[in-house]
Amino acid sequence: MGVVLGGGRLNPYLLNYDFTKGFPAALTHTRASGATVVDESGNVVWADENLAPYSDFSSGWSDIRSTVASEGSSTPIGGVAYSLTEDATATTTHYTRETLVAYGGLTTISCYFKASGRSQAFLANNYGGGGYNRVSVFDLSTGAVVFNGSDVLESGMENAGDGWYRCWVSVISTQTQYDLGAAAANSASYSGDGREALLIAGFQIQRGTLQPFVATAGSAAYTPRITHDKDGNALGYLHEPQGTNLITKHDGSNLTLTNLTRTLNQAVSPSGATDATELNLTGTGTYTSGQQNTAGVVGGTDKTLSVWFKKPASDCADYLILGFVRSYLQFAGVQVNLTGTPTISVTGDAGVVVLNGSSLEEGANGWWRLSVTATDSGNTTVYTSVYPSNTAWDGSSEIRQTLTGDSTSKVYIWGHQLEEGTTATSLIPTYGAEATRQADAVADYVVAG
Repeated sequence: MGVVLGGGRLNPYLLNYDFTKGFPAALTHTRASGATVVDESGNVVWADENLAPYSDFSSGWSDIRSTVASEGSSTPIGGVAYSLTEDATATTTHYTRETLVAYGGLTTISCYFKASGRSQAFLANNYGGGGYNRVSVFDLSTGAVVFNGSDVLESGMENAGDGWYRCWVSVISTQTQYDLGAAAANSASYSGDGREALLIAGFQIQRGTLQPFVATAGSAAYTPRITHDKDGNALGYLHEPQGTNLITKHDGSNLTLTNLTRTLNQAVSPSGATDATELNLTGTGTYTSGQQNTAGVVGGTDKTLSVWFKKPASDCADYLILGFVRSYLQFAGVQVNLTGTPTISVTGDAGVVVLNGSSLEEGANGWWRLSVTATDSGNTTVYTSVYPSNTAWDGSSEIRQTLTGDSTSKVYIWGHQLEEGTTATSLIPTYGAEATRQADAVADYVVAG
């Protein structure tokens, strides 16, 4: 399990630090992957990161009908500016590209631009591969976004002073190429004439919405996490071991449903985006299930299953059930009563599936995180289940319930996670495959002498 450090020690040799005020500059933090944290708004977001290994254009970039070189003047973020000089070619694009991976979820691309021979710039997630749907064009003379492709979710500009603007575009990343270049007449495609078009600095790729700039120089950068409670009060530095989410889509979009229907993107989730899934009790039968088969996961050890849920404003189901299922007659889990303030009203287990613990934690904006821990001795395929119900479970071994769907009773879910261990750790978002959060590490500051 992880720990949250407020004002305290990492080990007996460290001075006390007040981690609620941030991560001390005297300490060095490393983590070889991104990780989520609860921010000042109570949202579950990616901690500040930059996935682009070279934020300063010194290496790792491919110039396409352009030339990028160090220009030498100062920038708002330190370091020196680079110039982008367009080729003298017929109507086409003039840009530079960094090739990484498609992250699958909400991704924000940002860069600092200053007009030189051209007064417009663009950012795109692979402009040449259909990225015209994932491109924004920025006017550096007016400070306005003048074009957004149809797949752009959000874009904007911040005046950074001395003619510089930080520009950004947020998209669902589906391509591995990240492009920036000059534009003219509100288009990324125009006829070049060989002029120095733009000054550029501070390129950044991060999951989620726009974050403070994080510099990189050869590898991605991941910052330490200062976590907060649901009301936005700082709790301290979040330090966790490595963990893997064994459920391949955290939004519940690949659950196998029985007597349920699923509608994606129906409510604002704990992430702050409209990406929560609605589960609706529609069928009639002897049991209901939103089941996840995590083939190959070895039994015999403690595993913790968790999910975020929210009651809708109307037509809320009476109960939510979460747990591990070996068959209809071997189930370990909990039932939450959704009438009034959510409470765990029933727990139970049977057969080889043993319930070892459960918890219910209130989040921001009406969301709750429910978790259960169980051991399935010897079973090499772990099944999990989450679903709303209007029929109370009595905690017996049999999870089958005679029910009648009404096509209206529902609940919102998000942040589905299955992991080794006895505690639900910070959410590890997944977009079609298991994902791993690497361990946090802190090197002590040593005082000379």
